[in-house]
Amino acid sequence: MRNLAKLHSFFFIAGTIALAHTGHAHTDPSALDPTWGGTGKVTTDLEGTNQDDYATAVLPQPDGRVVVVGSVIRPPVETVGGVVRYDESGQLDTSFGNGGRIVLP
Repeated sequence: MRNLAKLHSFFFIAGTIALAHTGHAHTDPSALDPTWGGTGKVTTDLEGTNQDDYATAVLPQPDGRVVVVGSVIRPPVETVGGVVRYDESGQLDTSFGNGGRIVLP
């Protein structure tokens, strides 16, 4: 869940490198949409450890929110599940979990 990018208003790319949102229909469909997350992409460190958390699934919701599921790396070698939800503007949805984040024990 390190980075999330929204592409062409419905497509998302997720991973340790990027989760981005692309442009509106009247713009280049391969361009990031700067109205989503401020730059077209967001980065979320789930536990503040600066480890390589990563996304494995992205679920855009009908209301414009986006749920991302993946793994959280805990030093030295533990991996646990994590979920984040972003609002329609690409900000963490603070009505979900703990400030938009859930990390499984």
